Amino acid sequence: MKSITATTLVLAATTANANPFPSINIHGDDYESGCVTALWNTTRESLDEASKGRNTHGLASLVRTWLCESGAQADEVIRRQTQSNITLTSEETGVVGKARTPASRLAISALGGKAWGVIVEASDGKINVSYYPNEACASSGTFAYKKGKWLLVSMDEACD
Repeated sequence: MKSITATTLVLAATTANANPFPSINIHGDDYESGCVTALWNTTRESLDEASKGRNTHGLASLVRTWLCESGAQADEVIRRQTQSNITLTSEETGVVGKARTPASRLAISALGGKAWGVIVEASDGKINVSYYPNEACASSGTFAYKKGKWLLVSMDEACD
């Protein structure tokens, strides 16, 4: 039988209490994941306000799954609620213009908490959720209300 040492117990306790949504340092500023409780609550309030009473729970659930969950089940939820002809727009430092690419919804997946600095903005009946996926890029997803439910209709990414 293997003996359990104090170091093993400390390591196990540290691992069990590890933050599932780590922070990130972007250009000298620390950001918490948009999935930590306090920040998610703020995002949820912004989504509720932006949705103007249209299926607020459905929107919040979709965005939470997209930003914070991971794995095949989360990916399937996102894909079912992604418009079939989604467009991915990307731009890079040093490249003139934006590249617009039709994307298969099968290529869309949940972010697993890798979303820092989340901001919600509403415009023209759509809701844009922007975030930093890493220290070099800014990304966003746009959601539109269609036939009683919210769908992810486009995604944007700008990288250095």
